[in-house]
Amino acid sequence: MKSKKKVKYIQRNKSKRRKLKSSNKKGKSRGNNLRKRKTKSRKRKMYGGTPGVGSDLPCETVRNNGELVFGGSSIASVALKGCEILTSFTATNDIDSIGANAFDYCYNLTSFTANNIDSIGANAFKNCYKLTSFTANEIGSLGAYAFEGCTNLTSFTANEIGSLGDKVFKDCNQLKKISGVNKAKKIGNSTFSGRINLHFFRDRNPNQGSRNQKPPKSSIEILELEDTLGSFAFFNCQSLTNVKIEVKTEVDVGDGAFSGCSALINVELKGFRNLGKEILAGCYKLKIINLEFTGEIIKRSAIFDFTGAYTVITINQLVIKGNYEYDFLSLFKTEMTPTPPSVTIPSVTIKKLISNQQITTGELHTDTSKQSIIVNNFEPIT
Repeated sequence: MKSKKKVKYIQRNKSKRRKLKSSNKKGKSRGNNLRKRKTKSRKRKMYGGTPGVGSDLPCETVRNNGELVFGGSSIASVALKGCEILTSFTATNDIDSIGANAFDYCYNLTSFTANNIDSIGANAFKNCYKLTSFTANEIGSLGAYAFEGCTNLTSFTANEIGSLGDKVFKDCNQLKKISGVNKAKKIGNSTFSGRINLHFFRDRNPNQGSRNQKPPKSSIEILELEDTLGSFAFFNCQSLTNVKIEVKTEVDVGDGAFSGCSALINVELKGFRNLGKEILAGCYKLKIINLEFTGEIIKRSAIFDFTGAYTVITINQLVIKGNYEYDFLSLFKTEMTPTPPSVTIPSVTIKKLISNQQITTGELHTDTSKQSIIVNNFEPIT
């Protein structure tokens, strides 16, 4: 028989073990609850459910098929950020604003359709990797980097776009069609930079109307620009063939604005104050150039850089109207390979006689390697 003392000792140990087990269970359940609450709050943040930050449009409103039909008037910043179940978005009413990063990292969003949008914030559709088409009627403004990282975006369709910020389409390497730019009041730095296959159209239905009146493919005609044309705005847009831009107020053309546009044939820039350097560098197919500006050229360096050209470049007509006071040859950079190719210009028209050099017909050598600018006809405008 066990002694009474031994029995009491065993009973005490058993009760201690029971208490320890129950406390462990409570601790585990408490920890699990904390973890659940944390993950829930993390989800709310990811989907924009945090109070005051896009709580009007949480990801939970998306239908099971991934569609979201939106009837509101604004979309707050980060409203649907990280909403992976969203595949298509349709707005039934006009939208006042789409906040910054509103659709950031919506990996599976493929299409966006709306009527009128007053403003789209910075990074609004950043990293929407599967977005292929964006359709709207009128867009007031596009914020900087709005579509950065939309690597599968092929079509951006609108009747009118008011202003475009810096690098709006950064890394949109598949973008092939855009419309509505002809009504733009502002185009920022590197807005379309590097979009090799991008074609510009006047409106969202480029094929409508008479075939005879159909504008040439990939042409830009902006007649009401009110702000500076950004540096490298159209850099390396290799499908762009025709450009006509007029400004309402005296603003500048940024450096390299059309550099690398190797298919560019006709350029007409009117009403600008100053022209940046090398704005037409690498545009080897230029035939007709009309530059009218009111100030002096911004930097004392070439507008045209034909470095690397292998053949004689012939510009059919060059018209420059402005207060340009420097050497005519400094407009050109002609370090061509192999040497000595030249630039031939049958007709040159300049509004003001150059102070450093009287232009005459004949051959003007730019350097010791016999590279030259050949001017067949010079007409000063008094």
